[in-house]
Amino acid sequence: MWWIAACAGPASPPPPTDTLPPPVTDTAPPLTDPDPTTTPTPPTGPTHTITGTGPGVIDATCTMQLENVLRATCAVQLGDEGAAHITLTNEGTGEEWTWTSSGPATVHEITVDRMRANQDHSWLAWSETGPGTRDGTMRSGVLPSTVDFDGFVEATPEATVGDVLLPYTCGKQGMMVAVDPEGQVVWYEDSALRIGSTVGIDVTGFRYDPAERAITVILRHDDIAEYDLSGHLRMHLVRGIDWDAQAAAHHDIVQHEGKTYVLAAAESVEGDTTYILDRVLRFDADGLLDATWDLAGRYDYTGYAPPPTGYWGLDFDDASIDISHANGLTVLDDGDLLLSFRHLHTVMQVAGFDAPDAGTVRWTFVGQSDVPIESTYTKVSSAFVSPLDFSVQHHASFTADGRLIFLDNRQFTVASRVVEWVLDDATGEADLLDEYDIDGWCVVQGGVYELPSGNLLATCATTQTVVEFERGGDAIWTFEPDCGGFSFTSIVRAQPIDFFPELP
Repeated sequence: MWWIAACAGPASPPPPTDTLPPPVTDTAPPLTDPDPTTTPTPPTGPTHTITGTGPGVIDATCTMQLENVLRATCAVQLGDEGAAHITLTNEGTGEEWTWTSSGPATVHEITVDRMRANQDHSWLAWSETGPGTRDGTMRSGVLPSTVDFDGFVEATPEATVGDVLLPYTCGKQGMMVAVDPEGQVVWYEDSALRIGSTVGIDVTGFRYDPAERAITVILRHDDIAEYDLSGHLRMHLVRGIDWDAQAAAHHDIVQHEGKTYVLAAAESVEGDTTYILDRVLRFDADGLLDATWDLAGRYDYTGYAPPPTGYWGLDFDDASIDISHANGLTVLDDGDLLLSFRHLHTVMQVAGFDAPDAGTVRWTFVGQSDVPIESTYTKVSSAFVSPLDFSVQHHASFTADGRLIFLDNRQFTVASRVVEWVLDDATGEADLLDEYDIDGWCVVQGGVYELPSGNLLATCATTQTVVEFERGGDAIWTFEPDCGGFSFTSIVRAQPIDFFPELP
């Protein structure tokens, strides 16, 4: 694992030690040099310049990886134990980033990522322990056809969006990509290949964890994989081995305080009817299932039957009623679970697994009147926004200022929208403060995230569109990937991704 720190300006030798920023801490064990007399093999291809002379001078080489044209491996050897740094500069855009290894050590291997395809990049290897530096150049490769798509971008000067992570491919299913604000691919990974599958597998849910610089994905309904941005597999869980074979993982997954939370669905017989109901599974850091919350048995669904969707055709009996169809899972700071249920038109907060009242439903917020769940809150709008009802919503979360946001997908070809609510426990009211209309009906999937600027990043999976809305205003950035009229996968939802997080 490698932490990274961002900087700006052209690559240059490091400043004096007393002006250097402190290296970012890496929790991975440091690499050690088994033989202090050995040095890395001189590079072939990239230019290689040495500055500094004498014993113990830094030695380094950076070469592009064969399996990923936007990733390079840098081998660095220091004369004395310490942290090593690689500063990478895109010669075309001028973007510059610095990767910092763990330390102290004499030998380091640093994976460098976030590049644009088919462009020259210069690198500079340096260390506070010195002496000297090494530098060179390398050229990123041409994107593979599976991720070589056109990205239509419409932006205003007010746009604040950075890099965006999404599942999208023009070929093999299971590809995850990150695009920059100009719609250019700057990172990609074959999720199916990470678990050893040469056959593509749909990504049905994913989440990026900046603290770990890692991505966790659900592949179809049977596999959960976690890998870091360098492509190293950290965890692989399999249905029927690591959790109940009768439960299908789907839609959403979250990393929180070293544990993995995932939505799953299973058949439940209640009276004479078989329902498909949702649960939340939690796995510990070793991948062992340590807690489960289940919706089954909590409400009476007699007489309530949402229209069939065919979503579970390969997993459950066609006669079973898909009653809840969860599509959003957020773990709040205190460990509580925030859940969104599409077929119940309901957002729900549940006491976390470690709370004294674990599993208790704290409140429900219901969008339709015919649902067999009573809403804790009455819908109002002090801003005179209408309609107040919502339906088949996706991906609920809270903003930094405490507003509840989600994608109100809506039914019957009505244009979808992002909505902002304030929940008032004292009055029992939910106040609809704002809405952001999406140009299209988002029949399935989608979602919304708050950006660091406070603006909102929304996804309409049906139209394959990602939009940044200025808070309280209009769309200021729009991205639409295009494989020439056909894509093998749905976006599901797009998530902002910070390759260079400032960690506490």
